[in-house]
Amino acid sequence: MNAPGWFRFTLVAGALAVLCLTGGATAQKPLNAQERDAIYRRAETVFDQAALFKPAEPTSVGNIAVKLAPLFICELASTNAAEAQPASLREVSFFEGEVVVGGKAHRQVSFVWKRPGSKRRGVRITLNLAGLPVIWEVLDISTRAQVVFVSQNLDAAATREFGTSLPGRRFAVERAVGETPDVVVARVNDEAPVAMGPIVHLDGRGKITTVNCRCMTTQARHLVGTANYELKLLSAPTNGKREILGTNCGIGEKLRLPPAF
Repeated sequence: MNAPGWFRFTLVAGALAVLCLTGGATAQKPLNAQERDAIYRRAETVFDQAALFKPAEPTSVGNIAVKLAPLFICELASTNAAEAQPASLREVSFFEGEVVVGGKAHRQVSFVWKRPGSKRRGVRITLNLAGLPVIWEVLDISTRAQVVFVSQNLDAAATREFGTSLPGRRFAVERAVGETPDVVVARVNDEAPVAMGPIVHLDGRGKITTVNCRCMTTQARHLVGTANYELKLLSAPTNGKREILGTNCGIGEKLRLPPAF
């Protein structure tokens, strides 16, 4: 599934500020242990039947967003051929930015999309200093949970820097529950040797269940159809579009990250 030639995108000149989605109302209670366990279980979900959505043929190459464009595994309720080619994910927008951690600037690329009848969602990818994706944040303002996936190498680096996981946490890269009660690292992923996009799994309601490295096994038993989407640069959002983007960034405040990763 890594073959080039799937991508087509529309690029528009100009830089975008770093914007991000946030996780739900601050007045809500923080996640409890049972809610965190449900996120872990959801990350292991395997679809019985699914369709693959991949970027269409590119008009040019070289942009990092093309390399990092996700594949989508969309859960299907039927193996009917017509349902295997749903016109439900035809356009994915992206925007670029950066985040500074430990005095080092890390490149970020965010992808957002909307399926009919569902909320706008997305995934933000943070690269390490070598240019490899090592953090994948789920962008979904319909839930207060801030779900993150990290690479095994990053979690190993956090272990060397900070020690083992803290009480109530599974991974060394996670901050204390009391410090970031709504942030959950759902799983660590394999790290690819080159920059490549993730596999984003969407259930029948359009919610993200898991985000894998493309070097990992797809969590679907049967792929019964394939369709393409177009990748486009997201125009600068206006103030009234919080359903698309928020402004509360700072992956360094969400995770225990080594000074240089």
